Amino acid sequence: MKFEGRSEKEYDTLKVVGRELFVLSSTVQVGERELLAVSPIRLTPKNKTGFRLIVNMRRVNKTLPPMTFKMEGLSTVLQLIPGGRD
Repeated sequence: MKFEGRSEKEYDTLKVVGRELFVLSSTVQVGERELLAVSPIRLTPKNKTGFRLIVNMRRVNKTLPPMTFKMEGLSTVLQLIPGGRD
């Protein structure tokens, strides 16, 4: 059986991952009126034995306000590490 261009192995793996996410409460079933965002998921081959789960969060990220922050330099990081530069 193929589903939206996915192989049968990928489709079966997605079903298992979906069930596990639901059990872990990472995903919840809601009514159409409660729906806030839908993030597409897909699997990409990880190696010969499995897949890597990809969650496309671009739509959700576009709704978030931009956050600015200062990146610490290497000298600051070294000061925080025990035995680093004084």
